Amino acid sequence: MKKSFKSTFSVILALVLCCQLLAAALPVGAAEAGTETGASEILTVTAKSNAFDETAGEFYPSVEKITVTYYIQCSYKLLNTQWILNYDPEYLELIDEDEINYYIDDGDIEGYMMPFAGDDGVYNLSYRGKVVANTSSTNGYNISARCGYVSATFKPLKAGKTEVYLDTQVFTLKSSEPLSFSCSYGMKVETVESGEYRLARIRNIPSALLGTSFTLSVGSTGSIAYSPMNYCKKVLSGGSDDEALQNTVKALYFYYEAANSYFG
Repeated sequence: MKKSFKSTFSVILALVLCCQLLAAALPVGAAEAGTETGASEILTVTAKSNAFDETAGEFYPSVEKITVTYYIQCSYKLLNTQWILNYDPEYLELIDEDEINYYIDDGDIEGYMMPFAGDDGVYNLSYRGKVVANTSSTNGYNISARCGYVSATFKPLKAGKTEVYLDTQVFTLKSSEPLSFSCSYGMKVETVESGEYRLARIRNIPSALLGTSFTLSVGSTGSIAYSPMNYCKKVLSGGSDDEALQNTVKALYFYYEAANSYFG
């Protein structure tokens, strides 16, 4: 398992990471007084990520909108970030930038899907069920106060269960602090320079811990949780077109299942 880090800047996820789901007409899990609503009439949305804790909410499909927001907070400034947001268009319709002012504010709203970045964000909305976005600032964005990192507003389309998944691919923080690494479970971290990046490698992961999220600490204030199974999911979810790599991670997953059954 390996992660990449800028040699002079920490490519890490910030100290405070959380996710929240809100509905326009009804709060999460709310039910109208005196109304019995069956499970078949509820839309359950689960927000997932390779960095944030999982959060779920229940809504009536008749609500006007559902907003999923991932929040960050860090004392360092954010230089650049890149991410992919996946959702199921059978259940959720993304409200685009032209419509969002009607649903959220009477006037123009800055940030669209990256509230912290103002109008700097670049979004590719051409995919069905996926948004690819990035932003950068030479001076860095101030995220010292809790702020929205990624915020997506959807029109619910029908009842059922669905997921929104945020894949944060680049997250560069400005820091004068030299990079140092440590890992949970006493795992040894090997580092090697690769151009402008420093690779952090964790080798010899025991079979019983293949599904475990290891916390890799960078410097004194940054950390990221990652596991071999996170990597497998990323590769098989379109992270690589390399057939040999896909077959390798499939074999690793089957080995993980066998080890999980053995160790209980």
